[in-house]
Amino acid sequence: MKNVLKKIGVVASAFALVGTGLVIANAAGSSTPTVTYYACLSRVGGVLYHVNTTAAPKCRPKDSHVSWSQVGPAGATGAPGTPGTPGTPGAPGAPGLHGEPGAPGAPGAPGAPGAPGAPGAGFDFSTASGATGPSLANGTYLVSLNFSVVNSQSTGVTFFCNVSAPLLPAEPSGEFLTPTFFVEASVTSFPFSTTGTLVLSGGLTGDTVNPTILCYVANDSTTEVAIQSVSWWVSPIGS
Repeated sequence: MKNVLKKIGVVASAFALVGTGLVIANAAGSSTPTVTYYACLSRVGGVLYHVNTTAAPKCRPKDSHVSWSQVGPAGATGAPGTPGTPGTPGAPGAPGLHGEPGAPGAPGAPGAPGAPGAPGAGFDFSTASGATGPSLANGTYLVSLNFSVVNSQSTGVTFFCNVSAPLLPAEPSGEFLTPTFFVEASVTSFPFSTTGTLVLSGGLTGDTVNPTILCYVANDSTTEVAIQSVSWWVSPIGS
């Protein structure tokens, strides 16, 4: 029995060597399906016969059926390869489309009042500071005033001011009212400028009077409000 097996190994090795060209050609030729070979192995001499790739052949009595694969069993999985080097950075992409215009912003807060302009030419101005203006006799005067209003109340308030000379017998007297103006709540210094015409009459020749300015809450001439930094420019106008 040992001699028979030995012969089978020798014959099989020889057949494998003879078929080596076929196996290599198939491996190099890519994806041809694996082929199984069938044959008979003679008990005497260990000779292969009836070799085919279709089915097991009919062997002589006492001879053996053998088969083998054209391609050997798969080898063990290889170790993972080392990571490849990083690729070079890609080229920059094309610029994106322009975005839609944003919504308009909210209106800004009103700017502060501008500084008073200089008195115009052709006038002869007298100046004074404080709540009392310069001394004036009977006549018509252009009065320009700059001052600041204090609103100590917790809500916004509309104000007006009264520019007047004492309404007393035998003294020049007259008055004018400024336009109304609104001041926000708790404002310590709201700048305001106004110009008006003051007509003084009723005084004796040579008598003079000093006009004053007082400011009140609109529709309530009994509630006086504080004013600061009053500047007067007063010029006679007309004949």
